[in-house]
Amino acid sequence: MSDNAPIGCALVGIALVVVAASGIGIAKNLHEEQRTCTITEKESVARDKGQEYRVYTEECGVLKVGDTIWRMHFDSADVYASLTEGERYDLTTTGWRVPFLSWMPNVIEAEPTRAASATQAP
Repeated sequence: MSDNAPIGCALVGIALVVVAASGIGIAKNLHEEQRTCTITEKESVARDKGQEYRVYTEECGVLKVGDTIWRMHFDSADVYASLTEGERYDLTTTGWRVPFLSWMPNVIEAEPTRAASATQAP
């Protein structure tokens, strides 16, 4: 076995970690769900890389509203501003909730829920 074998194994290991991390990042941003949620609270949290908008809901848990290059979504401040506490919304989210990694689904679209239409008499 050559002296370069440990270096080669380390490079292969690093490459596998990079590929796995990239795959998880892509899958997280491609996973999309439609949810109907009632907003109970909104919060803007200071982070190392700027502000993070968080939305607390009754049915859907904690969500974030952030920009994402994967979706070419760069209007998170507008989406966040359009949400009103106590109101119900149809939300389009990406990603999953993974508490130990501090991951939250990301809201990329929000539309006020339309009131159920009255049933029509036959």
